[in-house]
Amino acid sequence: MTAGQPPDFPNFAFADDVLDESGINALIAHCNATGAEGMVAGGAVAPKFRRSNVAWVPRSGEYEGLYDHIWNIAQAFNSRFFGFELTGFDSQMQIARYDATREGGYDWHIDFGPGFQARKLSLSVQLSKPDAYEGGDLEFDVGLGPKSAGRERGLAIAFPSFIRHRVAPVTRGVRYSLVAWLSGPRFR
Repeated sequence: MTAGQPPDFPNFAFADDVLDESGINALIAHCNATGAEGMVAGGAVAPKFRRSNVAWVPRSGEYEGLYDHIWNIAQAFNSRFFGFELTGFDSQMQIARYDATREGGYDWHIDFGPGFQARKLSLSVQLSKPDAYEGGDLEFDVGLGPKSAGRERGLAIAFPSFIRHRVAPVTRGVRYSLVAWLSGPRFR
């Protein structure tokens, strides 16, 4: 795993190859077998705002190694780049599927706020191959227009949960991602 924080993208941290092919394929299969309509805060379906299927990754024996691995990656990002006080996962991890047949995407939002005030660090892992879809970029509103994250399979990006971001509509193919939210005591 190679980690870094590009100078033109100072509020984010990146690492490549955080998951191997067999792990990625198993997560995609889990999403395809158990996925349900993605919801927004408050548990509502809002297709004008979010068009995706999601599968929750249970904290069970089968996935405990994945949770440990993602926790270690988040801790490494946090100690090197962010310095937040983290105590654990805010909820189960989520696999999202954004399909071009629905112009799958998730409009501008933050992962922090009412009901999620303990969220401090969000982490997204790219599961699709870059050429498997068009559109669908993970984008951040950093004040000078949207900035896109990388599309390499196995790439992880960590960012403060209060940063505004979106998944642009997918126009061809399917994009999959794994998302985790790390929490801690409220910011002061």
